[in-house]
Amino acid sequence: MEQQNNNDNKALFIIAFARIAYTVILGSLTGWLLSVKGFDHGFWWGALSVIMVLWTVNKAIETISFITIVLTCKDD
Repeated sequence: MEQQNNNDNKALFIIAFARIAYTVILGSLTGWLLSVKGFDHGFWWGALSVIMVLWTVNKAIETISFITIVLTCKDD
């Protein structure tokens, strides 16, 4: 049973790392979009920028929540 808990913990940490990597990549794309086009290149680029910022913030909050749950529930 100890081996199963250890495998579960490893899987949760891998998922947490993947969520962090996804959020970092999404944040980098959002930063690039804001620096290249941003809000001052018309309505559609501004709308896309707002959507990307909100999406990045949403994913960051989900990632932080998931990591908090993983660290709270892990078995030592």
